[in-house]
Amino acid sequence: SSKGSKLPKKWLDDTYGSEDARRNEYADRHLFGNIPESLAGFEEFYTERRERIRRRLTELLRPTPAH
Repeated sequence: SSKGSKLPKKWLDDTYGSEDARRNEYADRHLFGNIPESLAGFEEFYTERRERIRRRLTELLRPTPAH
């Protein structure tokens, strides 16, 4: 519930600290990309992240060629 009530950057900073390696690993693993400081950039963040997730899923679900 606390995660959903904050912007992603604020939640990451509160949870991991602003310079923690675990924070960066979490953000990379979840394809966050450029995280906005405010709501002003949230729509672009959401759109770009959704596209990264779509590309990643397409890559993972693509059938592998038979040898």
